[in-house]
Amino acid sequence: MELCILFIDTIIHGRRGEKMSWVKRINSVLDYIEDNLDGDINDNKISSLFASPHGMFQRIFANITNMTLSEYIRKRRLTQAAVDLKGMNEKIIDVAIKYGYNSAVAFSSAFKNFHGVTPSEMKKSGTQFKVFHRFAFTLILSEKGSDSMQYYNTESAEYLMQKVVNEKHEQQYLRCISEHNGVKCTCDGFRVCVILPEGVADWDLTDAYFDTGDNETPKFEFNKVFNHRAENGLNFNLSKEQVALLLISIDGAQTEHKRKYISLSAANSDSIPRDALIHIDMDTMGILTETTANQLEEQANEPIIGFNAKFIEEAFKFIMCSNDGNIEVFYNGNLSALIIKSGCLYALVLPVKARA
Repeated sequence: MELCILFIDTIIHGRRGEKMSWVKRINSVLDYIEDNLDGDINDNKISSLFASPHGMFQRIFANITNMTLSEYIRKRRLTQAAVDLKGMNEKIIDVAIKYGYNSAVAFSSAFKNFHGVTPSEMKKSGTQFKVFHRFAFTLILSEKGSDSMQYYNTESAEYLMQKVVNEKHEQQYLRCISEHNGVKCTCDGFRVCVILPEGVADWDLTDAYFDTGDNETPKFEFNKVFNHRAENGLNFNLSKEQVALLLISIDGAQTEHKRKYISLSAANSDSIPRDALIHIDMDTMGILTETTANQLEEQANEPIIGFNAKFIEEAFKFIMCSNDGNIEVFYNGNLSALIIKSGCLYALVLPVKARA
């Protein structure tokens, strides 16, 4: 896949400096498609936004996503049709026509093939529909240079969730992805990943839980843990570009870094950029405040709460799948979890060790 993407990019531009511009163009096409799901999607407009023939964009899209452009549009329209049917008092035939179907019969057949129920069955029973998220792409460069790049899109989130499943965990209910009312979550004991469906309010993780099978404590819930965000704790935003740099630093941490810390840039309430609001100790991957980081050089025995580097890395990769460009990070200190959120994606990493 990487060689294919690199080859395509070389054909279009030939220069590495224009790769980010290329990513912006493909995202502009996806923005256009999203804005016109209930109308006509013009091939010439796609060509104009991508600055290449429509047929070339179709081939590139299929190579990157393993999905045809028409299939992507169909799945997004069926997802939005379900949102309209469930949230609005619209007739099925009106929704069918709105999303490009000439008859209620054709729409009902396509709807059932995708969602597993007919439109009328979903309206009557309130059955949760299947959500196919829109795609968004971000270019990530590694410390080895732009040749080793990756693209993250929203649909990749579920694949990355599967990596968090602990098939050897002693608790049976922690060996799968749990889904309730469209909310998907998984946990391996040290980290949690959650995907909220469209229409669910921010931070509403009420349905993020596992059924334990135990009568006394039937639910293993994540809502309280994610909502334990102290006002006096660290809370800042990162761009995807900043997280990309963090992922590069983690990947090369043991061999490439002479300094002991990675500094994440953020902004305070006045939107004034500040460095070193939070640090990661390269020895233990501990999250450190600026004061602690400065003191650590003089006090080598200062206790540090440690986070597994792999867990931190995979949590951020999962979050990068969001179609939201803003990533929120929360850390309350002490033995609390690192909480990361972007759009409908939520991740949590618990400390795994402390250095005395």
